[in-house]
Amino acid sequence: MIDSMVITGSSGIEHAIALAFSNSPSRKATHFRIDPIGREYSQGYGDQKQVFRARVPRLVLGWNERMKDSSPLVHSVTAHDATALIIGWLTDSEYGPKYDDGGDGDSSKGWSIEARMGGIDSDSYAFMSVEPYWMYFSK
Repeated sequence: MIDSMVITGSSGIEHAIALAFSNSPSRKATHFRIDPIGREYSQGYGDQKQVFRARVPRLVLGWNERMKDSSPLVHSVTAHDATALIIGWLTDSEYGPKYDDGGDGDSSKGWSIEARMGGIDSDSYAFMSVEPYWMYFSK
């Protein structure tokens, strides 16, 4: 069982989604919801460091109609089917401000997947969430 995974680009996303789908009793997703979540960012060094919050979307998938605040998918999807859906959703998602700490590194768009056997955010019918995530690479 994976708890969470953060990776850049689409590399490895198929495997992460397949692992996350192992938390669904039917190995399929039937429902979804989009949650706006707040994320804290910091930029700069020392006295110049600024901390701010940004709202980004989070896609949550579930396996049962009793999933909180959810809508049904057009049809149930397997991990394989969900991969294209998730990559497309990430491509169209708002990532918030690009991470920049003032150093000599760079940021690129990535993603974070959370998967829990007991559910996401106390919702036992939700088995995974995906969110856009800025990945920072220092030199």
